[in-house]
Amino acid sequence: AMDPIVAELEKALESLVSRAPLVEMVSTLSGLPVTEGELDASYWCHNLRQPVRLDLALEHLQETGHDVLVEVSPHPVLALPLSGEGN
Repeated sequence: AMDPIVAELEKALESLVSRAPLVEMVSTLSGLPVTEGELDASYWCHNLRQPVRLDLALEHLQETGHDVLVEVSPHPVLALPLSGEGN
């Protein structure tokens, strides 16, 4: 459903400046920490069209000793997996 608007969206976002995060942010595309320059227009367009890999992000965070997580989303769909309930 996103294919028709990807080129227009990428053009609209081309002026984004991606800085190094002040707080570790783990990508749900790769499951790895976000690096400086990564969150550009291409990243966000790719993010729209690929599966959300929350499992990879959570695995990385747990392996590196994190036990408090903040998921920023317009919908609470990820609240249950993040709470540990239902596992």
